[in-house]
Parts: sequence; C-alpha cells; structure tokens
Amino acid sequence: MKTKSFIASILLCSSLLGVLGFSTLATNTVSASEVPKIEIATEELDLNSDQVTISENMTRDEVIQSISNEFGISKEQAEQSISSNSSQMRRQVADENFVLLRAAWQDHQINNSVEGGTAYFYCRTTESGWFRAIKEIIYAGFNHPKYGFSGTLQYGLPDPNRIHYTLNGALYSHATTSISGGGSVGVNGVGTVNLSATVTSNFIKNVFVTKDVSF
Repeated sequence: MKTKSFIASILLCSSLLGVLGFSTLATNTVSASEVPKIEIATEELDLNSDQVTISENMTRDEVIQSISNEFGISKEQAEQSISSNSSQMRRQVADENFVLLRAAWQDHQINNSVEGGTAYFYCRTTESGWFRAIKEIIYAGFNHPKYGFSGTLQYGLPDPNRIHYTLNGALYSHATTSISGGGSVGVNGVGTVNLSATVTSNFIKNVFVTKDVSF
C-alpha cells in the first residue's frame, strides 16, 4: 500500500509540474499584434503621409501678401505676377473668392529624417450653397523647408474640383529656390513652373512626385 501511495504521489507531482510549465509558457507567449513592426527603408517617396490643406476664403490683397510671405518676394512682385498671369485678378467679382491649396509630401529617406516639400496652388473659386469650384489656378510654386530645388512643377485643372501636378527635379543643400514661368490655368488647361536652385553642386536626391489634389 505504501508503494502504491508513493507512486500516486509522484504521478500527482508530475502532473502539477506539467500544468505549471504549460501555464508559464502560455504566460510568456506574445501575440503577433504585439510584436514591434520593423520598417524597411526604400528609395520611394512615402506618399501615404501626404497632407492637403485648403485655406479659408481670401481676398485679392490677402493672396498677394501670402505669395510674398511664402516665396520671399516683395508684394509688388507678387502683385505683378498674378496680374500678368490672370486678367481676372485685376478685379474681384462679387461671387468669387480665392483660396490657397497646399499639397505636402514627406520623404523619410533624406538623412534618415522626415523632410517635406510643399506645392502651392492659389486658386480663383466660386461658391453657391453647397456647390464650390475652382475657376482658375492663378499662381503655383514649390518650397522645401531645408533644401533648394531645381526642376519643374507641372500642373493642370482636369475638372473644377481637381488639380493634378507633377514635380520633377532634384534637391540641393546650401541652396535656395527661385521661380519663373507658370501662368494662370483654367479648366482643362496646363502650366509649368520652372524652379532653379542657386547652388547645384551639393546634390541630395532626385525627386519625382505626381499627385491629384481634390477641392
């Protein structure tokens, strides 16, 4: 009897140890959702982080001031640019407004940090009730917060609620960007802005972005 009791005790202890061992393993198990994700760097622009912002309605004078601020030119130069681009800008019709659409992209591959660039579209619009539409892009440009850019910004207005643009060129360090060309663009029209970097010896990276911006 003593032998049977001793064997039973050993079996009971083994069972308890097995249960405890399984419990410990179950406790240390990590679900797939809890495993940290490793981001693999690529040479492609991360366009999933795009941000498009639309300003409040602006007056003609506010457009001129905004262009002056964003691109570092005088108010006189800004006024001359938009007046020569669009005859409609010489006057403001009662039911028309102006807005600024900013389309920003981010690139996580420049110096292992997030560096963004922004395309700017100043538009003449019309609104009535729930309806709104872009009648004309009166000015377009591109800025990078850290680097100079050399290349082109092509833009068009396929329909009154959508801007399509293509940015093609390269970024350079220790440089600023100057803008030439462009012009007003109506529905179904296209335009091109030429962007020049003051220094092109400090190459950083080629850039190619093509996107639609909804209004």
